[in-house]
Amino acid sequence: MSKFLSKPTRRTFLQATASAAALPLAACDPGGVADPDPTPTPTPPAPGRSPEPEVWEPAATVDMDLFPCGVQSGDPTANAAIVWTKYLGAAALTLELVVADGDAGWQPERELAVEPDDVGVVKLDVDGLDVDTAYAYTFVDADGRRSLSGRLRTAPTAARVVVFGASCCTRDDQRPFPCLSWALPERLDFHGLLGDTVYADSATTSQAYQEVWADNYAAQGYLDLRRSTPTVMTWDDHEVINNNVGEWNVSPERYAIASEEFWRHNTARPDPAAPGRIWRRLSFGPAADLFVLDCRSERDVAAGHYISPEQMDWLKAGLASSTAVFKFVMNTVPISDITGQPASDGFLDVVKDDRWEGFPEQRDEILDHIADQGLTGVIWLAGDLHFGAAMTVEPEGERAAMNEILVGPAGNGGSNPLVQLFELAPPFRFFTEWNNWVRFEADPGTRTCRLAFVGEDGEEMYSETLSA
Repeated sequence: MSKFLSKPTRRTFLQATASAAALPLAACDPGGVADPDPTPTPTPPAPGRSPEPEVWEPAATVDMDLFPCGVQSGDPTANAAIVWTKYLGAAALTLELVVADGDAGWQPERELAVEPDDVGVVKLDVDGLDVDTAYAYTFVDADGRRSLSGRLRTAPTAARVVVFGASCCTRDDQRPFPCLSWALPERLDFHGLLGDTVYADSATTSQAYQEVWADNYAAQGYLDLRRSTPTVMTWDDHEVINNNVGEWNVSPERYAIASEEFWRHNTARPDPAAPGRIWRRLSFGPAADLFVLDCRSERDVAAGHYISPEQMDWLKAGLASSTAVFKFVMNTVPISDITGQPASDGFLDVVKDDRWEGFPEQRDEILDHIADQGLTGVIWLAGDLHFGAAMTVEPEGERAAMNEILVGPAGNGGSNPLVQLFELAPPFRFFTEWNNWVRFEADPGTRTCRLAFVGEDGEEMYSETLSA
């Protein structure tokens, strides 16, 4: 078997030969970094989705000193989305929202006075929006200075192709995260951030956590990504501290601070009945349901719970009731069995307790549920391991029909010695240590999902099409 090896330089790419179950790899140069055009030509709309006007640029002057983190939207529903910015000024602030109106272009929708919190963050849930409609927005202060403009689209309820991205793991020394800038022209329906968005391991105070978030979000890759599409967030460990498991290895005070700053700096929509609960479901019409998991804060090692029984029951019921063609489970750490690599020398067995494999009863519970219910179109998404991969949940047996896509890292690649232990054999169809994000096209008509790993040069590193 050939191996997808580490490279002696950033400009070298060794094309691997995939197993018979996989599509052939596409040649690329994963090391070349090209600056995206600051005003790139937008990608044509997905089939069934109405066209959108060119990028909206209102007349007010952009001031990156006052709005250093740009803008962000998130958790889109058919009629609402959350919008966000961080403002360092003192003047009155207004949200300006415009709507796409066919040949008429962007038309005024509404203006809302907004009030930043004590560190300048504005997080607003904007409702009353039209279904499957593009909106653009900016924040303008009374002195005529504004943020970057952002773009979002509400979720569809009718059948059409849903196009989204996913990534994870953006370590500060990898800024400015150039691969994320290539999402700017894509006009995605959303982009999933699967954890380790920041590495806050050295932070201990509110101010320190705020600085970590602000520094990463001021990087060009995140400025481009977050202005171009809604994000859907979960967390892994580094948003709190390395290998975090709830409050097990960190003081309650620090855990509370980290949790508060996660919610403050992101556009996850809190549940009024359970404000601190991260797990939630978002629907994108007949094409896709998205199940966002919290695989960290509810772990109970003594009880063998990787996720809480409540979260497990919710996930099982949601998967069983979903009528969407594809059910994407937004995991953080993989559920796949990757310990059978012959060159691993047991290393992966040592660290499996940090994955679903360290909690075999719950792992079997959810995978058996999917099989016993005859559920189709379930695709697991994961991050954390600092390499990207397309794989099956297990190398053989009935679970070899279940797929997991390990996305990213968007800012931690090219230095992971773990990849040296792997051979391109089941469960792997593809793997790479290089920085990337993954683009998905879920088509309810053909019941297929095309996915592509996009590198720092904007080129596809690998692609394949999965069937529901």
